[in-house]
Amino acid sequence: MEARPKIKIEKRPQDLFIEFLTWTLLISLWIYVLYIYNKLPDRIPNHYDSDGNVIDYMSKNFVFFMPALITFLVPLLAIITNYPSSFNFPVKITPDNAIKQYTLAIRMIRVLNLMLVIIFGTITYAIITPGSINLWAVIVAPVTVFIPLVYYIRESFKNK
Repeated sequence: MEARPKIKIEKRPQDLFIEFLTWTLLISLWIYVLYIYNKLPDRIPNHYDSDGNVIDYMSKNFVFFMPALITFLVPLLAIITNYPSSFNFPVKITPDNAIKQYTLAIRMIRVLNLMLVIIFGTITYAIITPGSINLWAVIVAPVTVFIPLVYYIRESFKNK
């Protein structure tokens, strides 16, 4: 593996805004789950048949799973952004392109982090409120994760 420049990338205002929004939405998710938890029945719907009838239930404690998982992922991804020289890149990193490539990669991770909080929040809301999210939301949400990836790869090749 080639030795890559180790450069500290300063946060720009848009980076700070993305991080602020990510943490605000994560905290809001926890507030919502804690607020609604005691109002939920002991068992909540888990699976439905093709007609929309409930065929299986789960404990209401499961509503904590998604917020707990994303609470683990958000700081983990935030920490990873401190080590861009260890990332995999689609282009060769040189002293000339390192700052641009590192900045692009870090921003992509920040945007993905934000999108993951939104997706996990949507899934949590769907678990708590059966019938509130239609099939399109379930399909579109995971696909949206690929938008920043495609954008990053395109920009990365453009800024070799």
